[in-house]
Amino acid sequence: MMGQVSLTFDEGDGRNRAFGRLAIDMGLAKAEGPVTAKLDVASMRQLVDGMMEAMYAIERTERLEGQMPDLQAPSAYELGALTGGFP
Repeated sequence: MMGQVSLTFDEGDGRNRAFGRLAIDMGLAKAEGPVTAKLDVASMRQLVDGMMEAMYAIERTERLEGQMPDLQAPSAYELGALTGGFP
């Protein structure tokens, strides 16, 4: 079973400030619910920054290892198709 992460908006109850709620479900067979945390705007920015850094690192590694064909330079045939002239 695959885990799941969600980030939702909570307006608060009028007395409290609005916040984001991060929920992480580990996808375990146990009947436990997801782990949740309240996040203010600064915490959400930090979360997004960390996720973007991780994504960039993974993409860079896969690009260097040739595992991401959509991020590699086009072949001579593909380049010809893109520019209108075939090799």
